[in-house]
Amino acid sequence: NIRLLRLETGVSQPASTSLYESLGYQHIGPFGKYKADPLSIFMEKSLSPV
Repeated sequence: NIRLLRLETGVSQPASTSLYESLGYQHIGPFGKYKADPLSIFMEKSLSPV
């Protein structure tokens, strides 16, 4: 079961960031093989079990 969604977007895409925030995504640090980058925004959303 998938319980967590993570994504990476960019600072030059504020509309995308606003959309993700409105859908319940929260800002996090880099994950997986990503490294900190001033042009990247990392987000995640927990999924409730059905």
